[in-house]
Amino acid sequence: MKIKWMVVSGLFLLTGYRMADDIIAKLGLQTTVAQQYILSNIAGDFSNEPVSDQGETDDGSAYTQMKEFRFPYTKQLPAIIQGDKVSAARELCAYIKTYCASAEFIEMYQKKREAVKPVSEPWRPDAEQLKAQQESVDELGKQLAELRKNKQMPASALDMMEKSYKDAKKQLEDSRDPTPNKTLWEKKYPAEAKSALKNRLKEYLDIAATVDFGAQLTPPDKYGRKKFINPTYEKQTLKWKSIYRAGKDVNAAVTAFIQNWLKEL
Repeated sequence: MKIKWMVVSGLFLLTGYRMADDIIAKLGLQTTVAQQYILSNIAGDFSNEPVSDQGETDDGSAYTQMKEFRFPYTKQLPAIIQGDKVSAARELCAYIKTYCASAEFIEMYQKKREAVKPVSEPWRPDAEQLKAQQESVDELGKQLAELRKNKQMPASALDMMEKSYKDAKKQLEDSRDPTPNKTLWEKKYPAEAKSALKNRLKEYLDIAATVDFGAQLTPPDKYGRKKFINPTYEKQTLKWKSIYRAGKDVNAAVTAFIQNWLKEL
């Protein structure tokens, strides 16, 4: 694991490295850059393009994940985190909390929200097509009910059928929405910046609660990269892995800070 991922990665949802001006200088970051990362990570969007139905695509790739989660690189970070990482994490949290309560942050969030407002909507099925789609879903549901009664049906086949039925219902539900892009925009960008912030803070706590800080890693490969021995962990998201890399102590401090912060929001 590269040391540069440590403290800041543990604060992935609040990324910005912005502890105090002297620390920012040591890290070699400009305040505007740091604050842009804070805003984009809280909004969960680095594309700065109008929201569209294509934005819902989630293939699990690092490329896709980095559309909503990134952190700036700085050569000075390894030297900074050789010291008291937990205290640094608390300072970082305190700064971000102050910035997110500022009029500047709220204004920037609203500007970003308006900038990504959808400008079009995709084709939607008409009433007749929706009726046919509903009938198809109903038929699929009947078939699934019959398969559930068959004790000889392999569990894997039943699982596949369950998934197909669930996906078909979701597709039908989405098809009934005349303005899916607007719906997605309102979900990703709540009208109030505070709501977006609360969503991201809660997401951190939810993900952090699943992280196994005792997970074992393989020896570094020829590129110096390590992987999780447990294949399930290796498939985890960049956010999950970032919290793991930050370490248990840093996460404990950040979790406590966020829990108290949420009580004030």
